[in-house]
Amino acid sequence: MRILGFLQNAVFYQGISKRSADAYKFDSRIRHRCFYSNFTGRKIRNNIGDELFNAMQLDNVALDHAYDYKAVKADLKHVGKVIDCIEPHLIICFGIPARKAVTEVLCLNTNKNGNIDNFNDVTVMFTNHPTARSPEESIVQFAKRFRVWVSKNKKRYGEPENFDYVNYKMVK
Repeated sequence: MRILGFLQNAVFYQGISKRSADAYKFDSRIRHRCFYSNFTGRKIRNNIGDELFNAMQLDNVALDHAYDYKAVKADLKHVGKVIDCIEPHLIICFGIPARKAVTEVLCLNTNKNGNIDNFNDVTVMFTNHPTARSPEESIVQFAKRFRVWVSKNKKRYGEPENFDYVNYKMVK
């Protein structure tokens, strides 16, 4: 089972080097390490558990970083390429920017947006950003819904796979 999670954009604090920001942007192993320890990633990991967290490939819909998510635009071509590369069984959209970008890419389904040829067997779940202050659905409620989906679909897709960062094609 392949699981892909999208968030809005990275937030880096002043003083981070361009080299570090670029490494986060284009190296999924570094991005996963960052999500493993940052506040957003810890909220996800603490509620779904390490095993499912390690099976989830996390990415951002906007490659640029900003302190305000409204300041950056989703890169639909990037989103499409990531979906095409991972070929997920489940896509989780954390927050409104991720929801809008993934919905637009899947609705367009054209080669100019990442060569998504077939997404008929993809489930898309929407939830709030894990750190939303007044969420309609809390991360705890989402985690329960997520675990139910995973357990119901194990026969169909197999066990959640730890993401293979070594053989992952870099998506730029």
